[in-house]
Parts: sequence; C-alpha cells; structure tokens
Amino acid sequence: MNTKKTFLLFLIFGASVSGTRAGIWENPDRDTVIIEERKVIISQEDVFKRPANYRDIRIGEDTLAIEAVEIPESGGSCCNAGWKWGGFMRGHWSGFTVGYSGYMGSLSDFSLPDDARGMSLSNKSIGVQINFFDFSVVRCGRFTLLSGIGMEVNNYRFSQDVTIVNDDGTTVVDYHFIADGVNLSKSKLTTAYLNVPLLAEFAFGLCNRGFVNFGVVGGWRMNGHTKYKVATGAGNGTYKDRDDLNLSNFHGGVTVNVGYNSMAVSASYYPSPMFRKDQGPELHQINVGLGVLF
Repeated sequence: MNTKKTFLLFLIFGASVSGTRAGIWENPDRDTVIIEERKVIISQEDVFKRPANYRDIRIGEDTLAIEAVEIPESGGSCCNAGWKWGGFMRGHWSGFTVGYSGYMGSLSDFSLPDDARGMSLSNKSIGVQINFFDFSVVRCGRFTLLSGIGMEVNNYRFSQDVTIVNDDGTTVVDYHFIADGVNLSKSKLTTAYLNVPLLAEFAFGLCNRGFVNFGVVGGWRMNGHTKYKVATGAGNGTYKDRDDLNLSNFHGGVTVNVGYNSMAVSASYYPSPMFRKDQGPELHQINVGLGVLF
C-alpha cells in the first residue's frame, strides 16, 4: 500500500474513533475525505502549482498536498448531492433511559380526577426504556428524520395502601386495605409497551455533538398488571393481579430529547388515555428521564 493511501486511511480511521457521527464521502476524481464539516483533499500534483489554501506534507519520498475547504451549513456537500435515504444508527434515540413514570388528568389540570384521588404516586415510580435501535428515514446536513423500535416499562407506585381492580367492567380504586387497617409495603401498577417513534432531529454545536429531536411516538401494550405486598397480618405475602384492568391496548404521544454526545434528557406526554373510555379514570401518561445512548 503506497504512502498516500496509508495517509488517507489514517484520516478515515481517526474520524471513526473520534466518537463523532461524521459522514465520509469519496470523490471518484480525487482522494477526498470529509470529516465533520471539513473537506480534506489529498493530491500528488506538482507542489509548485499549489493554490494558497493548499498545504504540503512530505512523507518519505512522497509530497502530499492537502486542501482544507469548509462546507457551508446550508447547501453543503451532503445536500448538494441530494437528500440521502436510509441508514442505520444515524440518530440519537437508541439507548437506555431511567426516569419518572407518572400520570395526570390533562395538560391544563395536573391534578388527578375525583375517581383517581387514591392513585397518587410516590417518588419511587420509576420506569425504564430500552430503545433497541434507530435508523434514519432521510437525512441532509444537520437534519435527520429518524425512527426505531424500543420497549418501555412503567412502574406506577401508589403512595397509599390501595390497589386498583376491575369492578363490573370498570376499573376503580380499592380502599379495603385502608378500611381493614392492613399495611402494604408496596403497591403498584405496571405497564409495558413496544414503541415506534418518528422524530425530527437537528444537530448543533462542536462537531455536531449536540442534538435535539422531537416528534410522535406510538406503542402497543404488551403487559399490564398490579402488584402489592402485604406487610403484616395473616395475609402476609406478595400478590399479582393480571385481570383485565381496562387499560388501552395502544398509546400515542409526543416526545422530545435533548442531549450531547451519548447523554440525553427526555420527556414524553401521551394525550391518549391510559384506560378505555368510560371504563376507568381519565389519566394521561407522562415520562421524564435521563438516558445513555448506544
């Protein structure tokens, strides 16, 4: 392998290990590598014919000319070549997120409705999201339209000694533990969804490492159950109830993620109700979390 090719491979390797999501394009007429927003052209033309913006590097017996040209943010090399369709792992969504799982009456009224007053949550209502992968639907420059597949598990930990049950087709709060003086060490509702988003992402900052993406997300409910643990008395033990709780089979909402490099803060709100219409409290899911991206 000659020296020029070795030097070109060295530049490409440096871009790949720098932790950035740099794009690399090849020019069929010249040896070219684009790292972030800088285009580096390697040539072996006569050194005495170099324009002022060329720099010469001598390696062994070869003299290489390197031209550095800044690509404008709008109308740069990527967009000049047209919008690019498809490509795996081009956005910032796949990863692992831990955060608060909650619900509210509506965006205009954060308080719980009357039929859900007993479902107030503790600060131990923790949920996790595992977004398996993301891919770009279309991308150009700093913009990416992306999608993916992920799973979320929400643990709604009740702050009172209550649970919820299906009472003649309607999900209601069960207060009998309080009435009987039974202490619960924990009581929660757990839901799990398989999610698919559609997000618009914009990169910014040094080497495009900062990003913000926002859009819609929809999911299919895979599971839903209650779990409570009786701390005292003859019924001491842990109980799970997988009966039909009238939870909606699908949910849809809006989400936003803001981050830098491999860290992100996310927030989601679901206008779709958690329970089927007229079969449970009118509640809407919210999530706020901190994630590590793959």
